[in-house]
Amino acid sequence: MHQSKTSLSRANPNIIEVKSKFETEFRRFSFDRHKFPKFEDFHCFIESRHLLSDVPFTLSYTDPKDGDLLPINNDDNYAKAIENARPLLRVIVQRKGDSSEELNGLVSPVTDMMVANSSNLIITVRPANQQGQPAPRRGSFSRTSQLSSGSL
Repeated sequence: MHQSKTSLSRANPNIIEVKSKFETEFRRFSFDRHKFPKFEDFHCFIESRHLLSDVPFTLSYTDPKDGDLLPINNDDNYAKAIENARPLLRVIVQRKGDSSEELNGLVSPVTDMMVANSSNLIITVRPANQQGQPAPRRGSFSRTSQLSSGSL
């Protein structure tokens, strides 16, 4: 009888399910966590899965707890990604130089989100002393509008 990969990974905690994305291409696969004990082993595996032998690339993963995009670039980060891979390890593969951190010289998961959604971004900045005050409505009647119209 055939068992789904999901039930196999739940039955065996050593099985890691992965969904990786490179540009517009997605791959789903699973592997035994002991098969790739080091970052370099995992990097080579991803390279072969996405046919990237001549393409320099970086790896990141989405933290399932808070949605942060975190790098996988050494053994410690890789171990943390594997540890947090429940129920799924979501890996983002980017060409080197394409990530917003590299383009802007910044290291921030928020930057990636802002660049990706920049067409939908509306930024409102208020001075600290006005943080609790509601924004005035357009066409609202206030003492300032009375003064400017000479109504007093």
